[in-house]
Amino acid sequence: MMMTVLFKNWLIFIRERFPLGSHIPMVVLFTLGNITVTQHIMGVPEFPPQAGLIALLAFMFFFRLRLFDEIKDYEVDLKVNPTRPLARGVLTVNQVKVMITAISVLEVLTASNAGQDALILHGCAMLYSFFMYREFFIGSFLRQHLTTYAVTHTFVSTLLGLSIAAQTVGLVNPSLLQNLLWMAPINWAMFNLFEFARKSFAPTEEREHVESYSSLFGVWGALALSWSQVAIALVFLWSLRLGGFEYQVLGALIPFVAGLFYAVKKDARFAVIFRKSTGLYLLLFYSGLYLQYHYART
Repeated sequence: MMMTVLFKNWLIFIRERFPLGSHIPMVVLFTLGNITVTQHIMGVPEFPPQAGLIALLAFMFFFRLRLFDEIKDYEVDLKVNPTRPLARGVLTVNQVKVMITAISVLEVLTASNAGQDALILHGCAMLYSFFMYREFFIGSFLRQHLTTYAVTHTFVSTLLGLSIAAQTVGLVNPSLLQNLLWMAPINWAMFNLFEFARKSFAPTEEREHVESYSSLFGVWGALALSWSQVAIALVFLWSLRLGGFEYQVLGALIPFVAGLFYAVKKDARFAVIFRKSTGLYLLLFYSGLYLQYHYART
């Protein structure tokens, strides 16, 4: 009976804090995009048969990051977001920690199945994520600097990308690693974009005691911060010479146009559209990497 209740409570948590309808496509396309860039760099035409396992490992990684955030935000949520699952007692902090431990073990076992290099690189990503969880032991400083806090945390996406590359090809030599470093800023910029946009609000949406990029830098400043990450990603993407680059430029018009309406109107409706547009753009960007790779081969 208790296990049934616990299972239902986890379903509540997942539905509210890690909805599968949005996270599964994001994880799959992120994995697919990084796999195909690795294929392009290595000149490997065959799609890896273990792609499903690679995506599963990435999904576990992202879910564990969500659990980390829930614990870190628990004390604040009790005051500011009392309706969130942990704050209202759907799950306890200890139950979440048990799940983190279980997922961590599964990650190590899954990564080890892909070879030593994959295990080492995924282990580096995991280790960095645990430092994130502890806020690099300088949490009091980081929490005073919202942008610095964000970019130090989103950097983990670059390490996860390297883990995916290692799982794709099995062995990572220095030459491959050097070439893959061109992909690292792209992952970083894309996750920065998502982070910056999700905390960019219209004036009527701002809440007391809740920091946002729009409250710190103004609407136009927050928008410029988001746009800068699109520009960085496109510059490094162009350097990879995948082919079909013009379609990625067209895709970038989505957050650009939505952002203009958000900044000019300063209305909550357009702020919501802008935030959703960046999520859509993230999905289109990584699916575009797959299409670019195959475009380059034809």
